Amino acid sequence: MGNIISKIISSHLVPNLVLDGEEQAVRVDQAYIEDHSGVQGMLYFEEMNLERIMCDLAVCYVDHNFLPCEADMEGHRYLQSACAKYGLWYSKAGNGICHQVHLEHFAVPGSIILGANSHTSYCGGIGCLAFGVGSLDVAMAFAGKPFFLNKGQVINVVLKNKLHDWCSAQDVALELLRRYSVSGAKGSIIEFTGDGIRSLSIPSRCVLTQMSVEMGAITAIFPSDDITFDYLKKIGREKDWIRIEPDEDAEYEKVIEVDLDKIEPMVALPSQPDYVVTVRSLKEVSVAQVMIGSCTSGAYEDIEIVSHVLKNRTVNPKVSLVIQPNNIEVHKLLAKNGLLNSLYEACAEVTPPSCDACVGIGYVPASGVNSLRAFCRNFKGRSGCKNDSVYLSSVETAIASAVTGTITDPRVFAKQNNLSYKRDVYTSYSKKQDFAAGLIPPLNKEDSLNVEIERRSYLVPFASEKKFEKTIRLNVIGKLGDDISTDHIIPNGTDIKVNRADIKGLSKYFFYRTDSRIYKNLFEKKGGWIVAGKNFGQGSARENAAIIPKYLGVRGIIAKSFSNRYMKNMVNFGLIPLLFSNESDYEDINEDDILLMENVINTLNQDKILLRNVTKGSIYEVKNILSSSQREILKAGGLISWNHILPKD
Repeated sequence: MGNIISKIISSHLVPNLVLDGEEQAVRVDQAYIEDHSGVQGMLYFEEMNLERIMCDLAVCYVDHNFLPCEADMEGHRYLQSACAKYGLWYSKAGNGICHQVHLEHFAVPGSIILGANSHTSYCGGIGCLAFGVGSLDVAMAFAGKPFFLNKGQVINVVLKNKLHDWCSAQDVALELLRRYSVSGAKGSIIEFTGDGIRSLSIPSRCVLTQMSVEMGAITAIFPSDDITFDYLKKIGREKDWIRIEPDEDAEYEKVIEVDLDKIEPMVALPSQPDYVVTVRSLKEVSVAQVMIGSCTSGAYEDIEIVSHVLKNRTVNPKVSLVIQPNNIEVHKLLAKNGLLNSLYEACAEVTPPSCDACVGIGYVPASGVNSLRAFCRNFKGRSGCKNDSVYLSSVETAIASAVTGTITDPRVFAKQNNLSYKRDVYTSYSKKQDFAAGLIPPLNKEDSLNVEIERRSYLVPFASEKKFEKTIRLNVIGKLGDDISTDHIIPNGTDIKVNRADIKGLSKYFFYRTDSRIYKNLFEKKGGWIVAGKNFGQGSARENAAIIPKYLGVRGIIAKSFSNRYMKNMVNFGLIPLLFSNESDYEDINEDDILLMENVINTLNQDKILLRNVTKGSIYEVKNILSSSQREILKAGGLISWNHILPKD
């Protein structure tokens, strides 16, 4: 009766750690950070005063701040020296995007992986249970501490039949978002099964597990089957394969069927991944920029079809086409097989593997023009431009549109140009008998003792206050709507990234592109509450979106619902998450209203809490849905301050 999720979790449960019925403590096999969020994570690990990592394997990847300014390079040098000191692998800039490099070199079916990036679920494509979390949770994993996993429903997505030519896994992901929205799988784990999975390559499976988090899922997973074995064998890692499949009578809380035969090219309109329509329904939408690559569409099979379409063709003169392979192996293979020629001759720009454009610190579009991207997210301003207009699509739709200059159905384009379909399974991997030159192994313990860490004065860990005041009586300094993302709270951008590891410097960008009045109100009121609608904190796992409001004096956020990942980060840093019992109370609260919460520490033990609106004389009932351990973490001021029940060995 076991599904894949239950099998992996049961084999990783930490013994002798008693929690309430809503949580499970699991052992973490592998953990990784990347340079965008990893500096704080490494600083947290140093606070634990350990000589070396305690998990089986840990890695730091440089893949975000790829074209470094001075502060970026300082951060990179800190990370590389800390990896040498504490026993982590270090992946240099240009080696590849963290999820793909980890999948190829380290990920093992049946393992539990934590990554300080929301798209760590990518590794679920080969049967790993991989969670995107904040870097503090990763630092705890480095220290050998368990991960506390809230029990949630397992959704079985049953894929049937086979995709038609010119349709791909990204179209399936967009169709799921169209059906179920960015919060349709909130708090759940998605398990993909069905006869349709046999037609999906590993890169296609990774697209679906990665994009599942855009539906609010905690993570997603495919079985480790014959397709997985074939992949691992081709890269010389067949010894790491084990078969992990659900039992025939496996039980699930929810079952969804998707007929791949009925999938057609889809596109997400600006500026939400779930504003999805069919490509054929659009009329003459011009594009000025087309982006293909990143971890979503940077596999060899993705760029192979781009090269195939561009052979003897050119990119539309009004379009800028940028292609970003997801690792150096793809780039090398494109060159070896002669596929780069058609890209260069068509006037495409091929870059080293990087996450920069995806997170808004490279290839920022001009204000008001349309950018079509075979990426994962298009939240307003995420591209680095406040007034952006970003569409999401498959590679097939993106490359057809790059040639025509308008968003084009690739099936129509292919028919008009008598073009055959060519998306081959990636069968030309080089054997991974030796690790890539850009992947630096850990020093042995004896040599690491002589390493001196390179640290600048601004590289200090954020320390949340130890205790809450007895009474919180503060103004509402911001009232926000639904689907506020971490990109809205703390945006990226070329103007912001220099402060990414500097909490004080980064704080001035709080709601910088969304509502700059909130930052001003916090200083004037010396702290406050934030009131929000549904799905607050969706998107990236970056914990600075929780650290910065706490640093600036926000005590708590009252919302109709939260992203699970964001709520966990709030608790980790001592920021109170509360839910409206009656959503209509949201309408009664205005900015500048004074909200009163009394007997704070004792109140946080309760499931239902009363808040008084001092300005209006109203009383609101709000819900505290935290587990018992989360309540203790919150009362202690955050996860760093709370570790008394954690195993000491």
